[in-house]
Order: sequence, then C-alpha cells, then structure tokens
Amino acid sequence: MTKPGRRKLDKQTWLWTDHVRDKVREKKKQYHAFLSEKTDDNWQRYQIAKKEAKKAVASEKAAHYAELNKKLESREGERYIYRLAKLRNRQTEDIEKFFGINDENGHLLTDRRQTLKRWREYFANISTIEFAHPAIPCAPPVHGRVQKITVNETIAALTKMKSGKATGPDDLAADLWKSKGWNPAGWLTEFFNQVVAEKKVPESWQQSTTIPIWKKKGSPGDCTCYRPIRLLSHSMKIFERIVDSRIRDIVELTTNQCGFVAGCST
Repeated sequence: MTKPGRRKLDKQTWLWTDHVRDKVREKKKQYHAFLSEKTDDNWQRYQIAKKEAKKAVASEKAAHYAELNKKLESREGERYIYRLAKLRNRQTEDIEKFFGINDENGHLLTDRRQTLKRWREYFANISTIEFAHPAIPCAPPVHGRVQKITVNETIAALTKMKSGKATGPDDLAADLWKSKGWNPAGWLTEFFNQVVAEKKVPESWQQSTTIPIWKKKGSPGDCTCYRPIRLLSHSMKIFERIVDSRIRDIVELTTNQCGFVAGCST
C-alpha cells in the first residue's frame, strides 16, 4: 500500500533506453522551439524529430518482444509465464491509493482520523495479548560489574547496520552514524555509556512507527489482512547490537537453537 496521492511509477523501464531517451528529448526540444517561434522550418524539424522518436520506441518494443518470445520458447518459458501472469494480476489490483479500513463492525472508514484511530485500537489490542509462560528466574550476576562500552564495540555494531533503511520516530538514519565526516562512533560510545550509567533511555527509544503491509490476499479493508512492521530508532538498534554481542559471548547455545543465530536459518 502506498501513500494517497503518490504518483504511480511507469513499469516499462526496459523501454526507456539511452537511445529512446535522446530521441524523446530531441522531440520535446523541437516542440518547444516551435512553440516559441511558429515557423515552417521549426514545424518541419519537430515533425522529423517526432517520427524519429516514434521509430526508436517501435524498434525498442520489437526487440523486447522478440527476446520475450525467445524466452517463452525455452525450458524456463512456463515458469516465466507464471511469473509474468502473477505480475500482471498484481498490477490490476486497484489498491495503490487505498486508505480506508473497516471498523470492528465491518463498516468502511474513509476519514483519515477515524482510520488512524481504528489502526491504533487494532494494534493496541493484538500487542497487549500475552501468552502464558513460566516466570523468568532471577540469578545473581556472574561476570561482575558491567564494563563500559568501547569505541571498537560501537564500530563493530555500525558495520552491521544497513544503509538506506527507513528511519524511526527520531528520523535519524543509520547513514548519519556511519558517516566519515565526523566521529559518530566516539559520540555514540559516550552517549551509550551515559544511558547505562543513568539507567534511562531516550523517549524516542520507547516509541516506534507502525506500518501496515497488505499480505496481498484477503480484503484490503480488513485489518487482519495486514502484517505490521515497526520502524525503530537506529541509534537504539546500534545499542542493541552491542548488548546482543556481549550476551552471545557469555551464553552457550545448544545445537538445536536456530532462531536468531547466524548461518542457522530454517
């Protein structure tokens, strides 16, 4: 689901080659030249450029469909047809600008405030359900006092952070902390040690931005047909990686443990 009013992108990216782009730009250039000075010469130049652009598009389409037919006749043709049909079916689903959602009684809500309220109530309901589990036993510390976080630990955590990811409530991307224009690792190390010493985390670490992603099955108006993802603060993720690394150094995992273990995904 995309934001309402967002421009739909053209899916035929294969058509926009350098040759086609140059011909189309030349056509537009000659057209604007004709508009600024409507002479017979400018009109003829525009007509020639228009024909050249049309010819370039037709040639590119012919080459593309020839390659497509060749691919369909191969062994992978059946699998390719299935993927192509699935893609075309998704493109026909008119949910690009869908914002409404059904309330608890199945009535469609289109008002933005009511929709956000419905989402808030729905996620609050499913997020507060706790399954029965035995109490976590408390044990005395066995590794002494918590040592201060080092710059090397912060750098190691930063290298595991991926660039270009969506930001959390503080709107600070991991790219900022990975920048080499200043000393982010040193600043973060000092900040993390302050958090540990004061036993108090920033308010932005206690918040998240929830994004509902449609599962591509079921009704787009049903909240249960969406899976939520939560965007968290990237600085908190860096801190969590440091804590996670320390825990893994002192905890022994059984060979049956596969979840959240590198190289053991199922």
